[in-house]
Amino acid sequence: MGYKPEAGEAFICENESYADARLYLTYEKDGVLIAYYYRTPEYPEDERYIKVPVDELDGPFFPSFSSFLLRGKRPSGLGDELSSYIAVEECLKKLLIDSKSNRIEIKKAESKILEETNEKEERISAILKILISEKLLYRYASTKTSEFIEFTELKTKSENSKQYYGTLAQEIAVKSKQISLLTSHGQTAGNYREYILRSLLEKYLPSRFGVGTGFIEDVSRQLDIIIYDKVNFPVIFKEGDLIVVHKEAVRGIIEVKTTLDSAKLKDSLQLFYDIFRAGLFKPSLPIFKGVYAFNSNFENSKKVAESINRFYRKPYFEKAVQSKMTREVQYLYHEVTAVCALNEHFLFTKYAYHGGKEGKNIVPSLYSITDENGLDVQTAAFIASLFDYLDGDFYSKRTAQKGFNDLMSTDSVEVKFESHIGDKDWIPRSASPGEHDFGQESIIHRLDQLGLWFKGELSSSEYIRNIEQTESNKALQPTPFRYAQQGG
Repeated sequence: MGYKPEAGEAFICENESYADARLYLTYEKDGVLIAYYYRTPEYPEDERYIKVPVDELDGPFFPSFSSFLLRGKRPSGLGDELSSYIAVEECLKKLLIDSKSNRIEIKKAESKILEETNEKEERISAILKILISEKLLYRYASTKTSEFIEFTELKTKSENSKQYYGTLAQEIAVKSKQISLLTSHGQTAGNYREYILRSLLEKYLPSRFGVGTGFIEDVSRQLDIIIYDKVNFPVIFKEGDLIVVHKEAVRGIIEVKTTLDSAKLKDSLQLFYDIFRAGLFKPSLPIFKGVYAFNSNFENSKKVAESINRFYRKPYFEKAVQSKMTREVQYLYHEVTAVCALNEHFLFTKYAYHGGKEGKNIVPSLYSITDENGLDVQTAAFIASLFDYLDGDFYSKRTAQKGFNDLMSTDSVEVKFESHIGDKDWIPRSASPGEHDFGQESIIHRLDQLGLWFKGELSSSEYIRNIEQTESNKALQPTPFRYAQQGG
């Protein structure tokens, strides 16, 4: 028995031609199931919605699975159709991407999909028609002699955006390979790779931000890359790319690694942890803290996440106090921001309810991004994350973020939850005066305010003034380190 539409569902008539394929929506009136579709009127008085009882339409019908998704309803009894839909759509998408022109002749598409999927010809035709009629990602086009299926303008923009951001990674990869061929001296190659990334950032970051290598005042260790506000804060010292900057000027720091492994990742995480330890340097606004590597010894993103998780949560023996302790996240955005390995991994942190359940504590959490087609979206994601932490007005931030949002809207990009880096009872142990009162409601409010700042809807001065005007004027001191039981 074939598919029979129900009220609220959408479908096509399989016997309609590609040129005339319509998406019918349904509703019930007086016990009769009515189908309707939109028709562009020739004259203002023409009817826009054409209605007809479903029983008067010529079947067979094929369902629109997008309509189920939009309604939040799970399709029942359509497992075979759904499997076919997924297989055909995946094959079509690959054909269009490989075509370079984002279009393919329908007859050729039918033949290729039949060859690749072994689906029946009638089923392939029905699915192509449903994809065309939905007009979300695919559309129909024709010439005097041929019919085509092609990406919609929205889909084309997202694919072009993905290709564009992929070229950023290619630029880095090519230059990195060149230095590997020219020299075997590790320090020279490492320094040049830092230069490659600095040059890329200088090329794409707004002009008000400087990019250099050097030191932050009162921090003894040299940092590979410092992104700083050079308009509002004069540098303390500058000689070539070597700089010393005020703490308040810093907007981001990046550690660059030729090859990422567990030891080097731990070293970078420890550096970030020590520099931004509560009581030593707690910035008024979040600072981007990233690790960028040109190669990776990690098998996959999950292994990277496990290494980050161990750093923040696993007890270790501290000789100075002769006891075990943990490096828990001390305050909001104290943790690492992003870890990236060229064309291999990208992990980032954000705040989420523990276990994904509203009402639980908000905790710092790890997510990864991959592209199923193998394009290096990781480098693009890393740079886009950095943009979020740069001061700017709403319009400049929206413009900077738009391309990345187009990239992330492509269906081949997957964002995956990896783990929480705080336990279910985690709360910040430190806060600036007026930041929050350590209760969940207050923490959520502060995160909401920071969200507005990330979007550019709240300026840096407005955000800081908001904190300063809060009733509480007492400095909230960090509590002692949390000690783990011996043997834990």
